[in-house]
Amino acid sequence: MRSVIIFAALGLGLLLVASAGDEIKTPKEQFQGYATNIDEIPQDWITRNPIVTRVCFNLKHPINSAAADAFLQELRDTLGGLAFAPEFRLERTIRPVNFAYCVTLVFRNWEHNRRYETDEAFLNFYRERWKSTVTDMQEQLSVVDPGALIEG
Repeated sequence: MRSVIIFAALGLGLLLVASAGDEIKTPKEQFQGYATNIDEIPQDWITRNPIVTRVCFNLKHPINSAAADAFLQELRDTLGGLAFAPEFRLERTIRPVNFAYCVTLVFRNWEHNRRYETDEAFLNFYRERWKSTVTDMQEQLSVVDPGALIEG
């Protein structure tokens, strides 16, 4: 079975601090030493096509509580205010039941994904709120296959 690009960038602290003018690592550089499908994906897709990050997680707060709702609103506000803000979708998980929430972020391209991951406002939210509030998580990173888009 092939390995897939599933990793916990937030949980493992793989985020790199960089400013908007810093050079962006290539996908191979970014994930050196991790099991990925990078070699199976056409290289121009990874850097030019939309990048999708899906993070499923649980909170230390009860589902539908005021504290959980406040955290989710802060998450929306933080991500929506970033210079390289992604398309954002918050989801409530039906199944599997091991996670209560998922966030799907769609970035225009690889550079926007990397700029988001290194944005100081995002890193501050991660350090100050995410780490103290999220109890379990799983992150999946993928690239949109342009030949498989279904309009509907």
